[in-house]
Amino acid sequence: MGSSQVEGLRGYRWWRIGLGGWLLSPWREAKPWGAERNRAKCLATRRLFGWNDAGPHTNGIPDERCQCGFYGLHEYPVRHGGPVRFVWELDTDFSGSGGLVLGIAEASGRVLIGTQGWRAEYASASALFVSNWAFPNPEVEAVSLRYDVPVYRDFEAMTAEWGPDEEVNGLRVAG
Repeated sequence: MGSSQVEGLRGYRWWRIGLGGWLLSPWREAKPWGAERNRAKCLATRRLFGWNDAGPHTNGIPDERCQCGFYGLHEYPVRHGGPVRFVWELDTDFSGSGGLVLGIAEASGRVLIGTQGWRAEYASASALFVSNWAFPNPEVEAVSLRYDVPVYRDFEAMTAEWGPDEEVNGLRVAG
């Protein structure tokens, strides 16, 4: 995994939808994402009442020796044999139901680029996908308005307009 300073790197990611149309991490900290660029912090220390800031890393966030930073995937779907172990292994048809939504995040700042995706110092939501079979959800509409992002019912259309780049700093990362 290599580190770069990046602007506008896109990747797929899942969010949990909170009441009132807030985007939240699907598994950690319940702090809502802001409508603009969000700054990651390290949540590596688990304490009795939740995740706490573990302090700055020497090289900044994200750190190669940690799991901190916002994530994005180069390709989707990432399918594995057997049961789903991570939210990013969910089928795209799940998006818009069960309180989860798939979308495109845009990274900037310090970014660690890996084989399946990236982790970034800053990220913002760019677009959301809701599968055709998911029932209309007022919370998804609230997210669209709060974050000023388009909501697609066609995954290929979202990917065509907002999908990740195939090269980052001259390296092919998807395809």
